[in-house]
Amino acid sequence: MNAEDAGGGDEERLPGEPVAVDPLADAGGLASGLPSVASVEVRCPADAEPPERISSILVAVGSGPHAVATVDLARALAEETDAWLELFHVAADGVDGEALLDDAAGRLGEFERVDRWLVDEGTPASAIVEQSSYYDAVVLGSSTRGRVERFVLGSTTATVADRADCPVVVVSGDGAGTL
Repeated sequence: MNAEDAGGGDEERLPGEPVAVDPLADAGGLASGLPSVASVEVRCPADAEPPERISSILVAVGSGPHAVATVDLARALAEETDAWLELFHVAADGVDGEALLDDAAGRLGEFERVDRWLVDEGTPASAIVEQSSYYDAVVLGSSTRGRVERFVLGSTTATVADRADCPVVVVSGDGAGTL
């Protein structure tokens, strides 16, 4: 996916430079018709090359306010590119990962090209980054931490966007609900 494909126009884009996508614009048809999506940002880490074709997508499923939008956008991207989805959750903070993955799979409706994977060890950021080399793209929700908290503690989203081996699609939800 290049800047033009992501709705970024004809400008040259350097690796690692975020490409803002207006969800109300056509954006390749991905975000249109998705009321749960407030904004989308596509990032390509410095040493990652955008794939010529997207055939597999790792979807980081969390319990935060961007979860519904993340699943909705991942499905739209998979439908547009005929890709396979991997719903991925790293068990942490007492969240019922199986229930969360069930809810995410339910959100996909009749979409059939999907697997699910619950990981019981490691941090979400390290597990997503580790698996990113096996996929053409990663889709995850925007950070829920404030600026100071991100500066002090870091952010799963920022870590993945900086270190993944493939392009990362960061999705912000409209705040209407969680999985």
